[in-house]
Amino acid sequence: MNKITIYLLALLALVGLAGCKEGGFEPEPETGVGKLSTARLMLSISNEELRKSASWTRSVELADFVVDILKDGETVRTYRYADMPGVIELPVGTYTAKAHLGENPEADWEAPYYAGESEPFAIVKDRITEAQTIVCKLANVRVTIVYTEELLKHMADDAKVNVVMGDDATLSFAKTETRSGYFAYLEGSNTLAATFDGDPAAGSKEEVIFSYPGLYAIFVYRVAHELYESKVPLIPRIMSEYAHGATGIDINPGAQIGEYFFIDHGTGIVVGETTIIGDHVKLYQGATLGALSPAGMATNPNVRRHPKVGNNVVIYANSTLLGGATEIGDNVVVGGNAFLTSSVAPNTVVSVKNPEMTFRGKHHRG
Repeated sequence: MNKITIYLLALLALVGLAGCKEGGFEPEPETGVGKLSTARLMLSISNEELRKSASWTRSVELADFVVDILKDGETVRTYRYADMPGVIELPVGTYTAKAHLGENPEADWEAPYYAGESEPFAIVKDRITEAQTIVCKLANVRVTIVYTEELLKHMADDAKVNVVMGDDATLSFAKTETRSGYFAYLEGSNTLAATFDGDPAAGSKEEVIFSYPGLYAIFVYRVAHELYESKVPLIPRIMSEYAHGATGIDINPGAQIGEYFFIDHGTGIVVGETTIIGDHVKLYQGATLGALSPAGMATNPNVRRHPKVGNNVVIYANSTLLGGATEIGDNVVVGGNAFLTSSVAPNTVVSVKNPEMTFRGKHHRG
């Protein structure tokens, strides 16, 4: 064989190799089976919050967990944890293992749902892969209603709190209820549901939407506040004054108000510009969150002139809270006709003594 022939054969070999690299010949996907050893597949539950629940007093049986083996999101094997074989044969590929216990209902009593997932692992042909520990956590929402002793004194025997998740999942907590309710997790929140459940006089959601001045005033405030935060001049205040004229409720667009805000009746309510209100706050008619005006304060934009109200606060009719130094803590109830210019600690009930009243008969002159 001469040198030219040898060079031509070498050149053809190089061209063939180049064609393979450019995709002319796709490599065969790896086939065969490997093994998953479950000797180290341990389950553990990590959730300190569960220890506060009555359901924790019942032992959680790890043996009853269901373990799913998944490939590309599809379940390929399912086992009860106690019945898992020591070695599982699987086609080569990448997998995950998921463990869960419970049914995850939309709403139910004492129905915790635990779930956890492993890191991805590879099954290699003719090799053994060791499964690792799966940490399971509470995967639904636990709700417990705790009534204070003071509140229980004023509650009727048939009083209850309705907790709603989404449109349909509902549990009613009676005043004697000590169990925890569990809800399937749902993205988002629903202010309208909180308003509807917060007023036992409401016959329907439609009644709330079309006839409650408080809802109308809050809706206008939410829009006006966004414009206020965007530095839009004049229009936010015009909007709030229009709602004021229509409802008798005066909410300055500069106020900062959290979620689940509710106004009952509403006439005469005043909320000042630098007021800060937390979540789940209820105001009754005539409540005023106003300003004190020491010299120079009104002209200083960096000084809060109006009160700060925490979360889960109820302010009853005709109460007056004044001044930027006045801070109302979480879980406070301010009784009717109170007048406050100083702060109130969390978990406090503020009440005014009944005034001394005199009754006398009417005498008609003959």
